[in-house]
Amino acid sequence: MNASVVYSSMTGHSKKLALAIAEELDITAYNVKLEAPEIKNNDVVFIVSGIYDGVASKQLMDFIDNLEPDQVKAVALVMSSTTQDYSKCQIKRELEKKNIPIAGEFSCSGSFLVIKLGHPNKEEIKQAVEFARQIYNQYI
Repeated sequence: MNASVVYSSMTGHSKKLALAIAEELDITAYNVKLEAPEIKNNDVVFIVSGIYDGVASKQLMDFIDNLEPDQVKAVALVMSSTTQDYSKCQIKRELEKKNIPIAGEFSCSGSFLVIKLGHPNKEEIKQAVEFARQIYNQYI
């Protein structure tokens, strides 16, 4: 049984969330902008990303395009955005098209330029880690 964190970070906020989760759960975090993670027989993959008007980075979407249901039992989403409107979130749509179950979603404020500076803050990171721990305990 195993788990992984896969993330893409434009401003460093998703990286903070991803590394906090990986450290707490003692699992590997992969930055899809730097490496192509090999996901095989994972019980759960935590996908961490900032969302910009429903859109995630191209590298993260390429990872999801190549992810197959036989590689993972479920994914858990950890997302941040200045608007926190995830109704148009392309990550969820693509996972649903592939019939990859979404075990849960955590969202928090993200900052961009001067909008919502300081987010995600320490409390939001702590909440993301707690969310991840709950999902992890369900699957591992």
